[in-house]
Amino acid sequence: MTDIQQPPTAPPTSPTSPTSPTSLNMSHNVLVETDPIHAAVSKEFETRHIVGDDDGEHLMSALATACAAATEVPISSVHTTKLTLADVPYHFLRVEVDEHGQLKSPSKPSAVSSEELGDRRGLMSEYFTTVRSDGKGIWHHADNSSTFSDGFPNSADNIDCNRLVSDLEDVNDLLDRDVTRWVLWAGFARSQPDANSADKGIGPVFDARRRLLTIKDLIEFLSDVREGLAPVEGKGKGKGKGKETEASTISVSSPPTICFIVAVSYKFRYRTKDVPPAPMTSTGGMMLSAPLASTLTFFTSVLKKHEALFEDSDSSDYYSSSDEGQDFYDSESEDLCSINELIRRNNPVKDGEAPPRMPNHTVVRYDKNGRPFYIHYENDDEYNQAMEEKFEEYKQKCLNTLDQVLIFDHNEGSSSTGRNTPDGSASTVSAGVEETETEIEVEVEAAATPTVVEPAKPISILETLDTNAAKGDAVEGDLHALLPEAHSPTDQQWRECCELLCIHPDEHKDAQKRSVKIPGTENMWVKPSQLWTAYWMLSSRLDRNLCGGVLADVMGTGKTYVVLVVCLLRAYIAYNRAEVEREWQLREHEGGKKAGNVAPKQHLPRNTRDSDSASTPCTCGNAMGIECYANPGGITRRLAERMSRGAALILAPQTVLDNWVKTVKAVRLQAKYYEPVVFNAKMTKEDIVMAPAPRLKQKLQMVVRPQPHVSGDGLFPPTWVPNVHDVAHDYKPSIAKDAYPERFLLFATHMPEKLTEFFQLPVPLRRKAGAGARERKTVYGCPIGIQLVDEFHKAKNDVIALAQQHKHLQSNDKGGDSFDFWAITGTPLPAKLTDLENITDIVQRLPEWDNLASVHHGSRVFELRKLQEAYEKAIAEDGTPEQASEFRTRAEKFFQGGLVKRHTEASTFFGKRIFNLQDIDAKVVVHNTPDALKENVSKVVARVGSKLREAMAESRSAATPDNNWEQAVRSSSLFNHMMDLEILATFPGAAPLMLASPPIIDFGLAAIRTEIRKVEDHDVTKIELFQKHLDTVIEGSPHMATIMATLDEMERDKQKRRALPTPVTADTNTRSALPKKKLDTGLKKLVILCPRMGEAIFVYLALRKLRPEFNPVFLHADLKLSERTALLQNFNKLDAPTPAGVVHSARVLVGTFRDAGTGNDLTVANYQILTGPLRLRSQQDQAFGRTNREGQTLKLQHKLLVTEDSPVDRIVMVTQARRHIVSDPFNMDETLELAAADEGDE
Repeated sequence: MTDIQQPPTAPPTSPTSPTSPTSLNMSHNVLVETDPIHAAVSKEFETRHIVGDDDGEHLMSALATACAAATEVPISSVHTTKLTLADVPYHFLRVEVDEHGQLKSPSKPSAVSSEELGDRRGLMSEYFTTVRSDGKGIWHHADNSSTFSDGFPNSADNIDCNRLVSDLEDVNDLLDRDVTRWVLWAGFARSQPDANSADKGIGPVFDARRRLLTIKDLIEFLSDVREGLAPVEGKGKGKGKGKETEASTISVSSPPTICFIVAVSYKFRYRTKDVPPAPMTSTGGMMLSAPLASTLTFFTSVLKKHEALFEDSDSSDYYSSSDEGQDFYDSESEDLCSINELIRRNNPVKDGEAPPRMPNHTVVRYDKNGRPFYIHYENDDEYNQAMEEKFEEYKQKCLNTLDQVLIFDHNEGSSSTGRNTPDGSASTVSAGVEETETEIEVEVEAAATPTVVEPAKPISILETLDTNAAKGDAVEGDLHALLPEAHSPTDQQWRECCELLCIHPDEHKDAQKRSVKIPGTENMWVKPSQLWTAYWMLSSRLDRNLCGGVLADVMGTGKTYVVLVVCLLRAYIAYNRAEVEREWQLREHEGGKKAGNVAPKQHLPRNTRDSDSASTPCTCGNAMGIECYANPGGITRRLAERMSRGAALILAPQTVLDNWVKTVKAVRLQAKYYEPVVFNAKMTKEDIVMAPAPRLKQKLQMVVRPQPHVSGDGLFPPTWVPNVHDVAHDYKPSIAKDAYPERFLLFATHMPEKLTEFFQLPVPLRRKAGAGARERKTVYGCPIGIQLVDEFHKAKNDVIALAQQHKHLQSNDKGGDSFDFWAITGTPLPAKLTDLENITDIVQRLPEWDNLASVHHGSRVFELRKLQEAYEKAIAEDGTPEQASEFRTRAEKFFQGGLVKRHTEASTFFGKRIFNLQDIDAKVVVHNTPDALKENVSKVVARVGSKLREAMAESRSAATPDNNWEQAVRSSSLFNHMMDLEILATFPGAAPLMLASPPIIDFGLAAIRTEIRKVEDHDVTKIELFQKHLDTVIEGSPHMATIMATLDEMERDKQKRRALPTPVTADTNTRSALPKKKLDTGLKKLVILCPRMGEAIFVYLALRKLRPEFNPVFLHADLKLSERTALLQNFNKLDAPTPAGVVHSARVLVGTFRDAGTGNDLTVANYQILTGPLRLRSQQDQAFGRTNREGQTLKLQHKLLVTEDSPVDRIVMVTQARRHIVSDPFNMDETLELAAADEGDE
């Protein structure tokens, strides 16, 4: 876009903006005026983050981070007679755009209010630090040249970034959870002509436009403004790429106005009004309703609406009094001409043709007095094409740069990422955008200059291995590969599922959209795939003749909501059933009367036959929002008739139970249908409303009677202690509105003593004569229809025993029962196949499953034990292909009955992926043992290698080769021989402590835990033995150096969390109750998981010593439940820093895979490090799944640290890649050699 009013002598604007078209038109000597809002909603390649993943929010984080890292330097006095940057006025403006960058209509098409545009204005002096009495101030950007501090407060470096961040966030409401994208532009408007301008009538010019992506952009922009304040003659030296440019000069009497323009995009709604963008109907309504191509009027309209912006200027300072006499600049002929002459030149009149009209690429604007002036577009197709091509090159460069491997310089003790620049300086790359946002022009020039680049570091063979190769092979240790992956439902199955909620199946096939609202809740919305999974569980008795099973979806995929939907739909169906049955009973009661009132007939009668209602819905019109129970052929009736009767019980670990309670409160259940009850000794004041009511026991009252084997005469001996199996229970479900059992949702921990104590029933037996005083005996009894155990892999025997009791309580005289059991876990096979034995024992129904014709005959406990035996034979060193084949056949038969449902990251729902997880592989960072420590490490390696070879020889058959290192990984007992080597891979300095006789520190799990239990509160920082030898252990650790570098990388990360709607709500009006300023959405956190406890404890102690400002915490098994809960709550906080820049919440969590790698939602962190490869690849995926879960809005940074010459790292990595080692992995000086890929596979 070119302002054709400008004379050819006018200087150009700053060419430093990456996408500014200024440099293109330099050859024409044309001043390019860029409209700020046009820039803010320009093409995607010009404004990437208005439609990109980082949403432009990294700038706020960058400003806050730079301020937190401030240092103090001497500065000059603020008293000066010169015009400084502090004297420059500023103005904040805001405009709303949609996700494609198009402007949205305002609440009033004919006008825009100050509130809609943002009406914050003032002087830049508000954002300069105050000089203290000692003459020092805050230096906010220490990475810039020290010359910036000269002449305070001229320096752009002395801005109070905290206040600037706060004002930008508050004025533009950028912390609103519905803000999905925003982009910040800046420029300055000059109200008076250039000092050297030939035409004193030139009006306001919006100059030096710059898109602010980084702190550097802001500093350079303000510095450009500052340099333009000094009155100089002719040309000056401007800032730009090491070459001289023409710098604008401004009269000291008329400083420019800095404009910060924010274009904002909202999700689900419009900021101004809930109406879609309206087409332009008149020039008067072009403010925000104009299409993208017509946004040139915006800045002019802003001037008209905010006249105070240039209130000190006269209209003559803008334009001449007559448009006809105004000269316009023609870029083709490079001269001045009238507007009519300009039109004629662009539209030459030929004989017989009509007079020319205004060119389509000329736009009329108006000054504040309503006088028109004209802006001419220069549509340069060659430039647009060139910019698009350059952007593709630029984007690829950024991706390549970010893919560089982290390299640690052992000699210098520093770390960096990226590559060396041509001048030899290190070019660091953060996870954000700052260092990668290099201008395209610079890259083109640099590419043309011959440079000498240092050779790249050789790639390690461990980096090239495909460790996914063993994934999916149970014989290689991935037992979860045996679990059948769930498939998308057929159209018929989905139609039947949707019939339950009376919704159209074709309108709910988007796997990612939460389009299904659960009835009876205020704001619980779920994905169609979650509804289908819940329906699959509800219909297990009806469709598969199964009384439960395992929901084994991978970690972080929303199993909590699926389970909650199951319980809510059970209760809702039961309410509808109770309502219908009450009407039927009333009809039958009144039908026996000879006269009297007859109850209104809202539902079909009880005796309606299937054929009668095949095409006729219930007369109630399905008023409850589900297919009515009265329809005998409907899905609700079929589900209800087979549904287990009784309350729903959800058991979870204490820390997870807290999340359950929060979720239940968030979905806002309607008391008419649901009654949640929590049995927990640790309840907050807010949760006390969910404590059990006194009448709950009466509503779920069961009647007990002693079994015949207990006492034939109705008496019991003095020493008798009754249990559930000694009595028979009778229970008849109520149809009362507040007492039907399914409405009760009971929650308890994996240790449910509170539950069993509450539901104690008296046993109707008396003590025998002469046995002493009368004594009352009680026994547990609660009618549980479905028991669901979250994090089942952590469940203890109490959970299994309780399920067996419920199965007995709900049994009947005919051998059947009304009890379902579901295990909810992402790791149903943590160690061995018989981990499923308890579940199978509860779910199996004998003798029905003993029938050879039963589809579940191969799924009995007996068959599961045979399957485990077959597995052990298949993985043995002398295992044969035939044994492996038999094992797989048995496994397929065991799981074919539908006992387990498992969705993986790749699962789809009608062709679209179900889970919104990031497709990321951990970056393998390879180190070598430092030469200074290698001698002692080699001694430990030789000792461990000798013991491992002896152990392998004892279990090896004569036909098995002696270099079958894969067996050392498959066998956990053999693998444990290499525990010390896992420690040394991270801490080679610990070798002397291991070589001492006896060892100074025993790094075994039992010994470490013994030391922990000796100290008060199990605080590992108080263990004197560890503190005494801490420096020795961590000395020269390359892994610790990478961890330190990652912390620095976190500090440079510019991302911010998106405030997405919560998974349980689509209500756009829901807002957090927390004040905005209490949260820091840009705070980054790190999770460090270690294979061994001895390794994790020293990582934690090292961080406590070296980087205490990150407040590291250590999650281990010896913490009390309350301590563990408090630790996780602390880590999950996003508290903003104090005014002094101190963050009190924990930013680093350290733990072992065993203690912290399962069951915890750690999505508050997007950085994660695994300090060594785990024995099984499935365990590594589970470990990294702590942060890669649904709801993670930050880009993940995962790293796997390995040591090139570590035998254990070599063996594990090669085994996971299904390759074979031909060299000696225990020879640290020998290069690792592998058999050919085809030979290894064979």
